[in-house]
Parts: sequence; C-alpha cells; structure tokens
Amino acid sequence: MNIRLAEMGDVQALPAIEAAAGEAFREIGMADVADDPLPDTDDLARHVGEGRIWVAETAGEVAGYALAVLRDGQAHLEQVSVHPDHARTRVGAQLIGAVRTWTLERRDEQLRLTTFTDVPWNAPYYSRLGFRPLPDAELGPELTAEIGEERRPFSAPRTAMGLRLP
Repeated sequence: MNIRLAEMGDVQALPAIEAAAGEAFREIGMADVADDPLPDTDDLARHVGEGRIWVAETAGEVAGYALAVLRDGQAHLEQVSVHPDHARTRVGAQLIGAVRTWTLERRDEQLRLTTFTDVPWNAPYYSRLGFRPLPDAELGPELTAEIGEERRPFSAPRTAMGLRLP
C-alpha cells in the first residue's frame, strides 16, 4: 500500500470509489446517504492541484482517497472513502494519517471533521483514532454552517469532531 498525493490522472477514479463505499449506507437503511450526489471531477481536480487529496494505491489501482479543506482557517477532513474491496485493511487510517501529517505541517491545533454519530465506521471509528466530539461553542462560523447544512438532508444525526495535535 502506497499513500501519496493524488495526481490529475487519479481524479476520474475517485467518484466511483465514493459511490462504491457509499453503498454500505444503503445496507443499514441510509439510502439518502448512498444516493447523495458524487463529487464533481472539476472540483476534485482543483483540490488535486492544491495538494489536498491523498490516495491509497495498491497494485497500481487507487483503493481510497482522503480530501482535506480549510474551515475557519483550520485543517478539515472533508472526505475519506475506501473501496469496499479494501475495507478493514487500515487504508482509511493511513489516509487519515497523511492528512494528520499535513495538519501538523500547517501547525494547526487540530484536525476537524463532520460525521454521522451512530454509524459504526463513522464517529465510533474516528473516536478509536483519537478524535473527540466538539461542542457547538467550539465551532467557527464556517464549520457551524457546514454542520447545519449537513444535518438538513440526512435523517441520521451528525456531529463535528476534532483531533488535537501537539
């Protein structure tokens, strides 16, 4: 497994990985999440150009990716998707590790994300990696707006979490 910054040639594979990973939500009765629109390849290409997408490559294929953005001037893990063929092989943890390193290099105090509270491979998984729920009072205006927007379309509860860094 090789974790590296994404290249433009990787962009076309990313929506298919996200779609395949999203099918797990359908299996637990969350079809609204599985049917959420896939990322736009032009947006993904812009993020690749900005050096904010990492991919996990195995046997010459992209097995997963992580996308980082900035919210309120802080590192924010926007998306982690791993193809189901590579689930439970620590691909997600390695991708998150790459984003954590980027966050440290930026000298941010923490890496933040938003996620579903009750989905086993969401908040409970991130908790095992050291992320903790963030009270709404600790969220900046951009993250507050994002979590508010995310809470509207989905039936399952969402939360913001942060990983404090040294």
